[in-house]
Amino acid sequence: MTDNQSLTFSVSTEDQISTFLLDHLQPIQMRRHWDNDMKRRFYIQPLIRTYELIGELGAIEHPDDRDVSIKIELYDRIGFETECGYDTMMIQGGDLLIEDDPDSDAPSHDGGADTYWTIAISDIKSIQYIRN
Repeated sequence: MTDNQSLTFSVSTEDQISTFLLDHLQPIQMRRHWDNDMKRRFYIQPLIRTYELIGELGAIEHPDDRDVSIKIELYDRIGFETECGYDTMMIQGGDLLIEDDPDSDAPSHDGGADTYWTIAISDIKSIQYIRN
C-alpha cells in the first residue's frame, strides 16, 4: 500500500454530483425552544450555503435545470411548499424570506414584482429542499 491515495470518479448526465447531494440533503429540524440566533447560525444559514454550493455545481453539470421547491413546516400554523423553480431563501433580521411564484398565496412586495413569504424564524419547525 502506498502513502499516495486518490479518489477517482466520473460524472455523467445520469450520475451528477449536484443531484446526488440534493437527493441526500436532509431536512433541518428545529426545536421551538432553541434560540433564534442558534437556529439562524447553525441550521438555516448552513442549509442556504449548502444549497448555493449544490446550485453552483448544478450550473456546471446541467445549466438551466432548476426543479426545486422549498417545503416549510411551522409550529402554530399550516406550512407550505413553494412552486417548483422557486428555491431562494434569505435571512433578514429574525425572519426568513422565501421567494415564491407571483400567483402563490405569498404576499407580493415592491409593487408585485417580488413575491415571497416572510416567516419568523421562531415559527419554523423544519425546512426541506425538494427536487421535483
